[in-house]
Amino acid sequence: GGRLTVGLTRPILSGRALGLSATLLRSEPLWAALPEGHRLSSRKTVDWRNLAEERLIILSRREGVGLHDEIVEACRRARFTPRIAHTPSVIGTVLAYVETGAGVGIIPDSVAALGVGRPIRFRPLVPKRSVALVMVWSEDHDNPVTQSFRQLMSQWLTEGRLWNESGIRR
Repeated sequence: GGRLTVGLTRPILSGRALGLSATLLRSEPLWAALPEGHRLSSRKTVDWRNLAEERLIILSRREGVGLHDEIVEACRRARFTPRIAHTPSVIGTVLAYVETGAGVGIIPDSVAALGVGRPIRFRPLVPKRSVALVMVWSEDHDNPVTQSFRQLMSQWLTEGRLWNESGIRR
């Protein structure tokens, strides 16, 4: 433990206590991952309320507490309790379940890149809900390499070079 130099993650509630600094890289919208031919796949967007009767596949809370809680809260706001079919510990496995027709996945939009070439359709969820992606680093293990990496990430963020969504199948 205590060896983290720099990482990309969801916000860490105990980050300050662990001696970590953080900067927001992106607020990632949540999308529905639908098996090809699903009744909702012909829509441009999917309303959260349309998921009330669907079997949902979401990342386990243990692996992604912020993402998991945001999804459950979005369902609650849409006035339903999610019917969670599977909670894999790896985000890519959410797409594997979707591909087999086991249910509808809910993912940050960046994960859609893992579905390119697969029989999955991705649709933005409305109303829009997002999860933060942050860069964290250890204040105790800061060094010139880490500082250079952070500087490069900040520059790319400013220039709009970090996120290219053109590969997402819609």
